[in-house]
Amino acid sequence: MGALYRIALLLCCVLLQYTAAAESSLIVTRGTQSKTFQLSELLAHPAAIEVQTDASDEAYKRPMRYRAVPIETLLPDLHKDADASVQFIALDGYAPVIAAKRLTGIGSASAYLAIEPSPGAWPALAPNKPSAGPFYLVWRDASGAAVAPSEWPYQIASIRVQSALAARFPKIVPDSQASARVWAGFAAYEKHCFGCHTMNRQGDAKMGPDLNVPMNATEYFAESALRKLVRDPKSVREWNAGVMPGFDPGRLGEEELDAIIAYLKHMAGRKVAQP
Repeated sequence: MGALYRIALLLCCVLLQYTAAAESSLIVTRGTQSKTFQLSELLAHPAAIEVQTDASDEAYKRPMRYRAVPIETLLPDLHKDADASVQFIALDGYAPVIAAKRLTGIGSASAYLAIEPSPGAWPALAPNKPSAGPFYLVWRDASGAAVAPSEWPYQIASIRVQSALAARFPKIVPDSQASARVWAGFAAYEKHCFGCHTMNRQGDAKMGPDLNVPMNATEYFAESALRKLVRDPKSVREWNAGVMPGFDPGRLGEEELDAIIAYLKHMAGRKVAQP
């Protein structure tokens, strides 16, 4: 009995050590400085509060309650760096970029980093899928605010504060003489598309194809088909690796979609050379 007790005690110790070693962490990088936050540290953070989202919650499509920390607590003085961009890198490679000035508030909405207390504490995103944890950017009072679906990144592993996208990736920028609609499309593309798709081989996204090289999306899709693909991808093509969500008019208005298509058509004439 004594030997069995010792074996059981040893197994418990090993399990506890493994659990501690496997605790989720978040890496926040700003310039040359990086800091790692342990999940338990964020749950116990003095600024952590209970945050209620509404039906605009992108991951769960219904009101949810989270333990969360204001994003500006993790990124202090973000309002002083309005030209910066903040990249959220997810466990699956999704890498949306949000302008710093939007993270300091979009209308009535305010941004928080939600922390999943333990694996499985939040609902699964779909059958046989994990939850939105361990970290999820959520917005309080988002109803009526223009918070884009891409501005609710979940399964976050790291956050990087960087210079503006146009400075980091000059090949994605329209010609300086481009129309106002093309420039509006560039802004909308950054917000809705750049987290999944590179442009002219520039960007950090790893989920979707480049939309300009070797062929621009407007060159192999008729505009009507391209619009249908954006609205309902599975109505155009189905494949096992397809993860693109549909963008209904509530998520992406017709005016923004028109502008994105104008930007894509413009960039077809600004392709980078073949490597």
